[in-house]
Amino acid sequence: MTTEVAGRNIVVAVDESDQSFYALQWAFDHIIRKEVDKAILVTVETPITSNAEAFAIPEEDELHVEDDRKQESKSVADRAEAICKDNKVTSVTKIYQGEARGAICQACEENEASMLVIGSHGHGPVKRSFLGSVSDYCSKYARCPVVVIRPKS
Repeated sequence: MTTEVAGRNIVVAVDESDQSFYALQWAFDHIIRKEVDKAILVTVETPITSNAEAFAIPEEDELHVEDDRKQESKSVADRAEAICKDNKVTSVTKIYQGEARGAICQACEENEASMLVIGSHGHGPVKRSFLGSVSDYCSKYARCPVVVIRPKS
């Protein structure tokens, strides 16, 4: 009698940082079961339009910056997908718009995540108090277990 193992949706938040790719590799090494689980790769494009008026950015420059952000998101997604393929893990890439912390929690809900893996950029308490911490927010508000991967020593 064989028992079939149910696959899980493991959401991994990725951006251009080395820390997020370290977290992705950590997920392969410790959580994601090859050929069973699915990696849901989430990257977030923060629109410049929310800041454009405040900084009086000309519209044509704003469009160039938006294009650059879209290209950067695609590059991050392509790199993450290649790593998944190398690790024999099925993956789906989702690119969200908006503020990262809310978008990542939304992705967990929409994709019925069994777990969220997210890297920590390791900002100190002062910087974190001004900028906020995406990983802190997600650990409080995501509706699934959250694993925060700290920077390599």
